[in-house]
Amino acid sequence: MSLLGNILLLFLLIPVLFLILIAIGFNFYKSKLNTCVSCGAISSSLNEKCINCGADFKNMNSRNQVEKKPGESTIEVKAVEIK
Repeated sequence: MSLLGNILLLFLLIPVLFLILIAIGFNFYKSKLNTCVSCGAISSSLNEKCINCGADFKNMNSRNQVEKKPGESTIEVKAVEIK
């Protein structure tokens, strides 16, 4: 009975261990991505320039993007009535 209990416990803990490893890997990969402030394209931190617009990532201050309030980056749209 003890051997069967240990095998059952192993089958329950291995998927949990894999989920934890996947979550850690995802967070590591997510931290290595850069978002271009100019055009919004996402690329890896290995690139020094944006693939889409060519802006230099070294000159961009990603800290300002994190500190912005949501209301500061909202685009206002005027509604027009269609007749």
